[in-house]
Amino acid sequence: MKPTLQQGEILKEYLSDILKYRETIDEVYDHILSAVEEKPEKERFQNTVNNILNHDFGGGKGLMELERSHQKNSLSELSHQLLNYIKANFKFPNILSTFLIFFACYYFTIHVNIIGNPTLILAFPLAATLLFAINWVRTFFIGFYTGDKRKSLRDINIVKIISPCYRMVFIFCCLIPLKLKFYEIIIVEYPVIFTTLLTGYLLYFLAVIKIIIDEFKLYVAK
Repeated sequence: MKPTLQQGEILKEYLSDILKYRETIDEVYDHILSAVEEKPEKERFQNTVNNILNHDFGGGKGLMELERSHQKNSLSELSHQLLNYIKANFKFPNILSTFLIFFACYYFTIHVNIIGNPTLILAFPLAATLLFAINWVRTFFIGFYTGDKRKSLRDINIVKIISPCYRMVFIFCCLIPLKLKFYEIIIVEYPVIFTTLLTGYLLYFLAVIKIIIDEFKLYVAK
């Protein structure tokens, strides 16, 4: 059976009502079309599609479970990529740059009054917001470049790996006005603690930037 263009569009609309993300919609769509082409012409298209969905995916519930599994795998892949970028900072020759970042953060910590400088405090959430701005540009670029404005699993998961940057900064900035003893300990008495935290944050920040840049390169290379 050779599906018509109209039947293909109907199928894609039907899958879009069940599934959220373009990766799973396209995967299931391609699978069904390939399976339909192997069926005899005498069968009705709608019945054939329903049989394939039930047999190969377990119906609507099976499709949603498939999408959840894909989302989990996509997040795991991104997390693994993020971890590899962070670990690479502790291998030669990148470790030299990591030491420079650490010493720069240490100098910053002991010579700048972080708690008593409202302008400086504001810089932390602005830096975190920059990640969301860069990701928005990435999403716009990919949508414009591909002409596909549908939601993507990767878009959702990149936001998830960006979120810790923003949450950590938000908590840090909210507690600073309280001038807790905790901040005096990690910034004034033991600045190496804050230096380590700040260095780790910057390495995480840079790893996320690298992931986003990788996607730009991927689409430009196509």
